[in-house]
Amino acid sequence: MKKLGLIFVITINSIVFSQTKINHTNFNYNLLEKLVIKKINNYRDSLKLKTLYTSHILRESFSYITASINAKQDTLYHVPYTTWLKDTPKLYNELYNLTNGKCGSKNPRVLLIVKRPEIIYTFTCLTRKTYEELADRMLRGWLNSKGHKAIIELLFDQENVHGQSGISCCIKKSSTGIYYAAVGFIQLGYLDVYE
Repeated sequence: MKKLGLIFVITINSIVFSQTKINHTNFNYNLLEKLVIKKINNYRDSLKLKTLYTSHILRESFSYITASINAKQDTLYHVPYTTWLKDTPKLYNELYNLTNGKCGSKNPRVLLIVKRPEIIYTFTCLTRKTYEELADRMLRGWLNSKGHKAIIELLFDQENVHGQSGISCCIKKSSTGIYYAAVGFIQLGYLDVYE
């Protein structure tokens, strides 16, 4: 009975939380970022694709940088691959912990970045009333673009490579009032190479 009550409370909180009206003077970046990831994973689930784990390290080392550069320069720009390569071991350890070790070896000898695509979205959010509506709009925009849709629908599985996949989102606002959302995806793998 306690379990049922807890599920009810969580469900009600989730519905109320996601239907929060957008306050343009106090924009809730964190809420929108979580909703974007949730919408992408829900879409992937509907296609029977692997759910991607939310990675805070990927956000700080990839999506945050992309969104910040875009907002500062007021232009669309993808961050070069090498700027966050040093964080690969931390990313793997985070994903290892998130999966409770299901992704394989705790201390692999050789780490691989198998895939690392990124999608970006810009908006002014003047026409959306709730964060839920805005997140839906963003997902529809990506799904209406062949290239973005292909990234969202990636399998993030590669035969003969052990590992796990993650996702991150960061949103920043430029001085001209344009919001830049950067969503990063990662598939990390490893090889156990013995001497």
